[in-house]
Amino acid sequence: MNKIRLGSDNLIALNGPVDNSTGAVVGTSPTSCKARIYNERKETQVQTFATRLTAAALSGDSAVKVPLLSPDPIVSGDTVRVTLDDGSVKEAALSSNANSTGYQTLTFATTLGVAAATGNLVEVVTKVASATVFPIRADTLLEVGDQVEIRQDDGQSLTTTIIQLQKVVATEDASDLAPTAAKNQPTFFAITVAAGRAQATTAGARLRVKLGDDVSSLASFGSFPTSNPVAGDTAWGFRGAIPDDQAGLKAGQDVRVEIEYNGGAGLQLVTSIMAKIVDETT
Repeated sequence: MNKIRLGSDNLIALNGPVDNSTGAVVGTSPTSCKARIYNERKETQVQTFATRLTAAALSGDSAVKVPLLSPDPIVSGDTVRVTLDDGSVKEAALSSNANSTGYQTLTFATTLGVAAATGNLVEVVTKVASATVFPIRADTLLEVGDQVEIRQDDGQSLTTTIIQLQKVVATEDASDLAPTAAKNQPTFFAITVAAGRAQATTAGARLRVKLGDDVSSLASFGSFPTSNPVAGDTAWGFRGAIPDDQAGLKAGQDVRVEIEYNGGAGLQLVTSIMAKIVDETT
């Protein structure tokens, strides 16, 4: 398959699936065999959010100051890394994050151990469980309303909807007068999603845009061999159809059709097909 016809039912198939550990054919009645469709051009990652210290911190301090951020991609419980003056880092979960006029204070449960100068790098490396705000790159193609899947640290995905997409604005009160744009602040955007789940998400996590509902009824076809199966054999396997009214499809999209066979413990297979959405009625 190299194209999906818009407005048509499109056949998809998992041909000749074989258990690579045994060489045997897989069962015809798996726990599930389904397909999902993703917008390939919108795939991105959760980013390591970076900012800097707005004031020096002593070795015995447990709190540091950074610019005031809006929307704020840092919350209590996030794992934050501060570069210290000897080149080492303090990396730990935050016990609190409190806003003031022109700066915010990030507090750890223990002291830094080494002093940190104004301007030192501060990074958010892991978002706390149930997070709903995620930093992303400035060149994002994501949009409000996109249905996203974010792979979390337990290997499962958070599936939710983007309800806000905003540039992160950093301000600071360097002169005790009024907050101004923070200096040397890297450009980030942040998405706010409708709901989180109870797992942490480390920077680098895959973020994808899902198009419509799962195609959840791929059924077995053909005669499954009882011996010496050939992987990829087109005479047997599982197949179903992307319906003509599949939500989210638009002409010109590059998509990934991902088929997942779940045969129980040790029999999980994920494969994908790349295709372009075409409108052959025009």
